[in-house]
Amino acid sequence: MTMALRSWYLERSPRERWLLAAMLAIALPLLLWALVYRPLADGLEAAKQRHVAAVQRHALLLGQLAQLRDGVQLVQGASGADVTLVAGESAVRAGLALSGNTAQGPDAASVAVAAAPAPAALAWLQQLEGQGIRVRELSITPQPGGTVVVSAQLSRSGR
Repeated sequence: MTMALRSWYLERSPRERWLLAAMLAIALPLLLWALVYRPLADGLEAAKQRHVAAVQRHALLLGQLAQLRDGVQLVQGASGADVTLVAGESAVRAGLALSGNTAQGPDAASVAVAAAPAPAALAWLQQLEGQGIRVRELSITPQPGGTVVVSAQLSRSGR
């Protein structure tokens, strides 16, 4: 087969040989890109997306686990505790790091979370409402990588 291909190639004129070589020089990198690089890049991107989703599910499950483990104690302790303390403790139990937690009186606070998975942040805010802390104002800004920046004004329910 290689002899037949070689004899066919040698039967071509020098100009045709040059054009065939140029065609191969263009076609081979294109085929390598289409058959090797592109599938690998797509697989890597899909793996990154699956990883982000898994991290978000993990954070949500950790928050729900902490909520189940400490839910009764937090609801009982939240009735008289300072809003900043309740928000800080519940954020730690939900696996979130507060970047700001400023008291605005004993019954109000301003909190901020720098980067958190969206489901975990929303589950944390829902957990706060279950503890008698109301979200008065809320700002959620999406960030790259599936995280969000959250800033909220909290107050004790009924205030």
